[in-house]
Amino acid sequence: MPEKIPNIAPLSFQYPIIEIEDIPREHTLCPIDYRKDEVDSFDVLFFHRLLRKNYGDPSEFVYDVSKLGSIFPENSDYHFALREGNPRLISDAPLTFDQEELSTALRKGEWREWKYYVRTKHGDVILIQTERCHSEVSIHHVLRKNTKEPNQKTVDEGKKFIDSLLREADRQLKGGQLYNLKADFEKEEGVSLYLLHNVFLENYLTAVFLLQASVEGEEHLREKIIEFDASDSLVQASKEKMKHIEHFQSIKGAYYSSSIMYFFMAFEGFINLLYHAFLRDEYRSQNEDINRRFDLEQKLLFLPALCYGFRDELVIDSDFLENFKKLKNFRNSLIHAKISDALYSGAFVEQGFVYSRKVTKKKGDAFPAHKLELNVQDAIDFSKRIESMLNHIKGKMDDEHRELVQGCFMESQFIGFRRDGNKLRLVKGKESNDSSEV
Repeated sequence: MPEKIPNIAPLSFQYPIIEIEDIPREHTLCPIDYRKDEVDSFDVLFFHRLLRKNYGDPSEFVYDVSKLGSIFPENSDYHFALREGNPRLISDAPLTFDQEELSTALRKGEWREWKYYVRTKHGDVILIQTERCHSEVSIHHVLRKNTKEPNQKTVDEGKKFIDSLLREADRQLKGGQLYNLKADFEKEEGVSLYLLHNVFLENYLTAVFLLQASVEGEEHLREKIIEFDASDSLVQASKEKMKHIEHFQSIKGAYYSSSIMYFFMAFEGFINLLYHAFLRDEYRSQNEDINRRFDLEQKLLFLPALCYGFRDELVIDSDFLENFKKLKNFRNSLIHAKISDALYSGAFVEQGFVYSRKVTKKKGDAFPAHKLELNVQDAIDFSKRIESMLNHIKGKMDDEHRELVQGCFMESQFIGFRRDGNKLRLVKGKESNDSSEV
């Protein structure tokens, strides 16, 4: 009688992997539907990592032979196993091909499916495999030839395996080590092709929408404010009506301030995308440090030194920098809610004389002290200054990189990138075949 194996034992110890050579060529597969919804709730990539962590390489790979050119005849499936890191063809009929050519082709990531065969403590065989070009995971009993249905003992062993698999999956998922795609991306581990939300375009279009809607929106807020006459003693005596007036007075300027903040977010997103797309190769490994340690002003100043594509060493001149600081300081006053920026009025004593004063709205070309005093011209002015800075930066780029920025940053909802060794290739929109190296 087999020795009892505790449930806390590693999965590979409870259910050891079987080499493909030990699986009969002719066999029957019977799907295991027990807790199938729970199995399907896990991403295929997560299961691949889970099984690889427990078992190492799969028992078998299925390769899309259309990617191999003339190595194999077309319209056939070819199965491989890895031996000491090298692919070995599993076939009854030997084929002649160049092993180096095969190894090179297989390393390009054109596998179609993977399969793990494991054995239960009673000697039954279970297959965990992918289907539909590794987009689904399925689990099967592997039965001897001419056996149509598993017996009850085999069914029970299959359920125990599913229980153990899901228990290990839950444990690993909670640990966050096997499936943290954002961390993988930041560490550049196993991420070859990826799409980024175009944080510039999304924020810019949102800013434009809010600006266009601001006149009508702010007029609606004004109408709500004057719905009741605050100078009327009867209105003043009504807590509900005064609360109504104060409520909409507090919201006043929301469209203008939101538009302004989104315009600035768009500009910040534009600079971050420039660094991600065009950072020089020698600094690529320090990308996260640059993002973390450099503020936006420093990124602007170091653009030509750290990024490809600029014709002039001095991209940011004193006028540009002065304008940027003005916009940044006003944006900060809107979002950081400093008490000094919230000052509305005060009684100031000078040699015993008391002066009651409201804070001046603005002087010269300065922006208002508070969002309640914003108007549509302030928002338009802010948008024009952002547009001017964007055009200034694009104007300092060479033709090739400016065209890439125009085609990808200014027009596509998503921006695609492909990692090719130490280089990064910019992919236009979602078309992975339409790419330009940067």
